[in-house]
Amino acid sequence: MRVLVLTSSTGGGHNMRARSFKQWAERRPDLGLEITVHQALERTHPWLGLGVWAYNAIQRRAPWLHQVYFRLLEWTAPTGAPWKIAGRERFDQLLDKLQPDVVLSVHAHLNHGFFELARRWRPGVRCVTYCGELFGGSGFSRHWVNPAADLFIGAVDETFRAARRLGMPAERIIAGGFLLHPAFWAGGPARAPRAAGDPFTLLLSTSG
Repeated sequence: MRVLVLTSSTGGGHNMRARSFKQWAERRPDLGLEITVHQALERTHPWLGLGVWAYNAIQRRAPWLHQVYFRLLEWTAPTGAPWKIAGRERFDQLLDKLQPDVVLSVHAHLNHGFFELARRWRPGVRCVTYCGELFGGSGFSRHWVNPAADLFIGAVDETFRAARRLGMPAERIIAGGFLLHPAFWAGGPARAPRAAGDPFTLLLSTSG
């Protein structure tokens, strides 16, 4: 089964999840999954790539602008339909080359127009969203949820509730847990119990 994973480098979490899925599949050759990870926004058209650059520049240098940029994307939905996607011919060419059985999106803005393009190319292709968001309230993009998708996979109950609220049928929502690199969940050598009073390190991190 050929799986095309759509991601984009807005932040690091989307790419981390795409890599994690690929690494998981490589550890399970018995499943017969052939994974291709594609930077859908950056490699479809320079204008979409510019949007990615602007998002990351805001996060690094002007976080106070984030709410404005977020609301602009929510309203304009630049990838919400095939006719809106600049450079969509490139994506069509990629589909012709890879001929995926499943298109898996791990990014909020790749679940509508790109799914429709995939289905136009091959009506039987399965379109799946994995949403790694941990909160379904303010800041949760409505573009995560496409009620026409074949499956919505989320990490936490908050995400499931948000998906149902935005119209995703409950029978097409499943709990997938956290999509993390194998090092986070693969079994390792047993460790001796830590004695009371021993020092320890708590590492707080994001994305990859």
